Parts: sequence; structure tokens; C-alpha cells
Amino acid sequence: MREPGGLPRARILAVLGLTALAPVAGAATYYVAPNGSDAGPGSLAAPWRTIQKAANTVVAGDTVLVRSGTYAERVVLVASGTPGAEITFAAYPGEAPVIDGATVTMPDATHVVLDTNGYFDDGAAGPTGTTY
Repeated sequence: MREPGGLPRARILAVLGLTALAPVAGAATYYVAPNGSDAGPGSLAAPWRTIQKAANTVVAGDTVLVRSGTYAERVVLVASGTPGAEITFAAYPGEAPVIDGATVTMPDATHVVLDTNGYFDDGAAGPTGTTY
């Protein structure tokens, strides 16, 4: 079953795919990895450990690149992008991270790209690079 906005109500197993990212002036790129620390800066050399830390930090135009691994967490986005300055969550190039959470919600967030590579574990294929 899908909630409004196209997200399934059932547990989501999302395999993130890399999207073509257009640079936005002043936008930041952050990194998340299973061996990271949420106390760090979210850089490639010192990535965050959780996608939620990224979701709590990003602003319009920012990009989060997620390294391979399984992220068993509920992610709630608290910021919205804007047209032309979307917030993007994508896989680090050549890697295939997995979000394995009971729920993934985006309450009141807009202009966010959730690139799931077209796969949800409820068996329904979703569009890649959907902007909500």
C-alpha cells in the first residue's frame, strides 16, 4: 500500500542510485558511511554515520552521497528544497547503499529527490529520481 506521495506504507528497502547532479551555487555535498560519526563534519574523509544526521543538516541545494552499507534507520526530512535547488540523497558513485527502515516519511517536505533506483520491497516499481 502506498501513502500519499507514492511512498509505500510497508517497510521500505530502497537501493539508492546515483543521479546526475547539477551544481547549485553555495550548495554543500555531505557524505554518510557506516563507519562514520555523527559528531564529524560529514566530509568524505570524516562522513556522518546516519542518514538522519544528514536529513537534520541539509538545506536547499545540498547533496548527500551515501556510501555502501545497510542503514537500519527511520529517516524524517525536516528541510525542503526549492525549484532548481532540490535536496538530493544519492549513492556514492559506484556503490549501492541500502536503507532498511520500518518507515521512511517526508512530512511537509517539498522539492526533495529520493532516488530509489526504481525499487520498493512491496513489489511495486517506483520512478527513479522522483521529486516530492
